Amino acid sequence: MVKFIVRDTVQLTTFEAPLLEAISELLILDNQSLTTEVGDAFEVLENAALTALGTQVLRAGYFLIGQEGAGNPQLLTINLPRLSETYALNIIRNPLLVDLDLPSLRWMPGHLEIVACVSLPMCEAEALLADLAAPPGNTLLAGLDPNGMCP
Repeated sequence: MVKFIVRDTVQLTTFEAPLLEAISELLILDNQSLTTEVGDAFEVLENAALTALGTQVLRAGYFLIGQEGAGNPQLLTINLPRLSETYALNIIRNPLLVDLDLPSLRWMPGHLEIVACVSLPMCEAEALLADLAAPPGNTLLAGLDPNGMCP
């Protein structure tokens, strides 16, 4: 498998890999101008201008989208329409995130952690959890918008 890193770019505004179906690791870190990202197997940390994250083909992977002290301050949406399984999903410190589009996700045995995403309606995170075939081993939903509206 391939490890792919996009790090410390100043002027990169778009990274796309729409046909990528398998990769061992994709790390997107410290890219100050990146606004759109499409790929597989994600660690997405400290991207100052990233507003949308998604891929149309990925069916499985492990996801770390932000972490304590390394969020994505402009991220608005996560769009992974074919993702059906992941061991774990960590979405942390993405303060403008308002939309989780994960309609096919059904299997997550590890953990679900959505924390410090203050614009994300709590009902979106709860709906994601309710759609899983079985609850993950551990779940933490904290620092979300308790009054946000869901479709």
